[in-house]
Order: sequence, then C-alpha cells, then structure tokens
Amino acid sequence: MCLEDLNQNFLEWPNQRQRGTATVDKTPCVVIESRPNETDTPIYGLIVCWIDNQKRVAVRIEKFLPNKKLARVIVADKVVKLRNGRYGVKKFTVSTPTTSRTTILEGVSHKTVNYDDSAFTLNAMKHVSAP
Repeated sequence: MCLEDLNQNFLEWPNQRQRGTATVDKTPCVVIESRPNETDTPIYGLIVCWIDNQKRVAVRIEKFLPNKKLARVIVADKVVKLRNGRYGVKKFTVSTPTTSRTTILEGVSHKTVNYDDSAFTLNAMKHVSAP
C-alpha cells in the first residue's frame, strides 16, 4: 500500500464511465470506471469502483497499473452511519494480489482533522500527537 492509495480522489478524475451494476456481498452496486487524464502521471491507469446504491459509499475498489495488471483490491469490511446522516467506511482491507500482502485499516471515530504540510516534516513527525 502507498500514500496514493489513501489520498487519491479518483472519483474526481475527468474520465468516468458507468460500467453497469453488480452485487457485492448481497449489496446492489453501480460500477464506475475511472481513468486519469493522459497528461497526468498517477501510478494507476484504471480504477474500478463498486458503489453501494443506497448508502453511496464505495464497497470495493480495484486499482490497475498502466500495463493493466491488478495492483490493489480495497474492500470495505464495515460501513457505518455518520453523525451527519451519511455513510462512511470504518474498516477496510487493502490487498496486493501479486504479493499476497494485506493491510487492514480501521477507524475508531469520525472527526475532521486538518493538518498543513509543515506537520509532515521529519522534525514534526518526531513530535506527533493525536488531535
């Protein structure tokens, strides 16, 4: 897993196409295909996302390299209703098919936290504290 896996906003990419519908773990989903601009240089050339029709949250994401090899599979393991009435992913699993590596990420609460770039310097990271 890399930083781009966490901060990539592929649903904002200009090249979107609805592939159709599918079911993921008994959940009806719309399947969206996202491609970056030809002038961009992201590490992924194609991202396919299954979005829960009712909760409007991604329940499965497959990320493909420019050579069309599957690089990452992200699966929402736990979806929760947030205070604002929307839904969010509380726990998800990121798998790397070529290495059989898996990373599980789980949030304990939903709170907006803002950091600027200075918080990510080497010196700042030595003194990090939870918000």
